[in-house]
Amino acid sequence: METGSRYIIYTLLYLGGISCLYFLCLFTGLPLFVSVILAAVLCWFLYRQVIPDNMPGAFDRKNTSWLALGLLTLGLGILTTNALNVAQKHGEWDAWAIWNYHARFLLSPEHWRNLFLNTENDHADYPLCLPAANAFFWRLTPATLHYIIPFVLAIFTTIATPVLIFTEIYKKHLLVATLALFLFAYNAFFIQIGVTQYSDSLLSLLLLAAMVCLDHAHEHKKYVAFAAALLGLCIWTKNEGAIVAGICTLFYANIFFSRRYWKMTLMGWALPALTWLLFRSCVLTPNDLIAGLGNDTWQKINTPVRYTMIREQFRYNLIDDFPYLKNAFYVYLIICLLRRKLPGKQMLMVCTCLIAYMLIYVVTKQDLQWHLFTSQNRLMLQMMAPMIYAMCMRFKDLRPKRVEMPMWTKPE
Repeated sequence: METGSRYIIYTLLYLGGISCLYFLCLFTGLPLFVSVILAAVLCWFLYRQVIPDNMPGAFDRKNTSWLALGLLTLGLGILTTNALNVAQKHGEWDAWAIWNYHARFLLSPEHWRNLFLNTENDHADYPLCLPAANAFFWRLTPATLHYIIPFVLAIFTTIATPVLIFTEIYKKHLLVATLALFLFAYNAFFIQIGVTQYSDSLLSLLLLAAMVCLDHAHEHKKYVAFAAALLGLCIWTKNEGAIVAGICTLFYANIFFSRRYWKMTLMGWALPALTWLLFRSCVLTPNDLIAGLGNDTWQKINTPVRYTMIREQFRYNLIDDFPYLKNAFYVYLIICLLRRKLPGKQMLMVCTCLIAYMLIYVVTKQDLQWHLFTSQNRLMLQMMAPMIYAMCMRFKDLRPKRVEMPMWTKPE
């Protein structure tokens, strides 16, 4: 795995681990200095485990070219400029009404459980990965600087997503990596949602990082533990993260539950799973995803107009928010046909997640039109980066064949 990729995965695991440990300290009533000590130990432990390269010299390592570094700098410059132009100090509506608002409760070791008392309008069942991380760093900084923490985390997730794909692809096919980087840099919707301080971009990045780790499982078994931990953090980040983690685990069950790796899988799952279970013990409301199930569920399933509304809104969002991605997907399918190959496992997994997401709307308890308008494009965004990565892994093998010219020899 490339060094840049390892640092991004290290940061994600550290932020997720801090979030889990801080919540566990709140749950057990431990003081802040215990959280700080645990965070320091976690920082050292993860650095020792993630950053070292366990396969030096095992495969051809090309030096980073100045061209690749220049393209990455240019792409990040465009992306960062566009992000800062649309970023707001306190994020968008759901940031200060839900995510950062929940973080305010977690600031108080005495009153943090009051978060779960509002069972009507406050989405108390939303997992707390991002709010707990914000709250931990807030307790270590002056109140006048609190707005900086979620702002920086939002910028990080927005930038780290294309960088992770670029660092994984550029030594295999620089053109493909560059096109992917600039696709993110010029996608206004990706940037807009990335800087809102919502959890959607974080969930997308966690899934992407898990896919990258699974691609490197053959190098060292530690990457299976990292992938399992990242999928566990998906569940700790958003409710739909359970769908993502479950589908990814099923698609890679031959790795996660193999005789060689099953212990690594359990080690990766342990901390996020424990944290999520304790969190659910505090929640007084049912999960958003299953709250809509009731006596009229079967009637909703058998209503064709609901499927039509979902399809039409999906088509509108695809054209309006992901125009380049749609064209890239068509190219991907054409290449699969020309090569007489089925879409790869990663693409099938991402498409399965999208289908599962769309099925949520079939049985939703909310007004369907309102629910589609307010959230479908963000659910699609969660699959944008994993889908682009899956495409790049197929496109990286596209190289023109060399034609061997016969050598000319001077006749005697």
